[in-house]
Amino acid sequence: MILALFAFFLLSLPVALAGVVYPFRPFRTRKRAAKAFGVAFLGIVLVAAFGDPNGQNEKNAAQETRVAAAQNSHEQTKTPPAKPEPAPKTEEEVAAEQEADRLFNIENRTDILLRSFDNGKWGAVAINLAALRELNADLDQLSSEIEAKVLNYVRPLPTSDFEGNIKGYKLLTALRPENSTYSEKVAFYEKRKLDTRNAAVRRLRKKEDKVEGVTFYSHPNSPKYLNSRSTVYLYIGKRSAGQPWLRMKTIYTASNWLFVNNVIAWHDGIKEPLVSGAFDRDHNSDIWEWRDQTPSGYQLEVLRSLANAREAVLRFEGDQYRKDVTLSAGDKKAIREVLLAYDVMKSGNW
Repeated sequence: MILALFAFFLLSLPVALAGVVYPFRPFRTRKRAAKAFGVAFLGIVLVAAFGDPNGQNEKNAAQETRVAAAQNSHEQTKTPPAKPEPAPKTEEEVAAEQEADRLFNIENRTDILLRSFDNGKWGAVAINLAALRELNADLDQLSSEIEAKVLNYVRPLPTSDFEGNIKGYKLLTALRPENSTYSEKVAFYEKRKLDTRNAAVRRLRKKEDKVEGVTFYSHPNSPKYLNSRSTVYLYIGKRSAGQPWLRMKTIYTASNWLFVNNVIAWHDGIKEPLVSGAFDRDHNSDIWEWRDQTPSGYQLEVLRSLANAREAVLRFEGDQYRKDVTLSAGDKKAIREVLLAYDVMKSGNW
């Protein structure tokens, strides 16, 4: 910047001097040219006195900046002083740290175990028991408390509740591996479960449709004919190769038409919709109305509730009237066993 000002004033000096000799634009008069000459001369003097026309100051500043940067880089690359090595821990200190870690892990595992038990995740309880044993935890009191709770759970269970008994006795086996009674109970209920599953398939009636290449399986308790009685039941279809499928048939039979378009399921005080839509109809001396469909997941859950209820009622609703029908114990058993047989057939182990 200073160098540019110096050059400007230096060039302006002869121009102003020429204007004094012969006035021309932009001066027009010798007086104006003389003033311009004086300003240019004064500018040269001031720049020479206080400026840096050769840029030496800027050069010096740049040099100082480079030197400072080099010094800073050198300081940064210096190796920091080595930290003193910590004193080695004694055997007592190492043992104390390990014991503190062990106690912390025991406390953490115990907390997880108790929460898993309260949440019904008994498989996780067994896993945490094994982990606590590896930590040499004292499990006598904890095992006794949980054992008492599990025994209170399994003792009232009927022998037909295979899943509940297996779940309970597996946890008891994990709690008391030295007690062979518990492991024997697990083996007993697992065998009963397998036998029951296989028997559920063998119990079904088979009807073969050779033209379509389909075999249908139905429970002996289900109606043989559409006009036998009012009820709901499941049956299974299967081709020689391929997975089985479920069907649900809902039947209303009486002496007078109801024109059913809706069926409500009631089980132990709970009311849920089961079927909605048009029914097929036929008659002779009596009438019968029915609907044959693939059950949805929701409908299967309602059927399970009906099958396991103490009291189960179907309400058939028509255009003007309605009719309640109580499901018999045989109908409820048929639903349970067809669902079980369907699970067995899907698994392929039958």
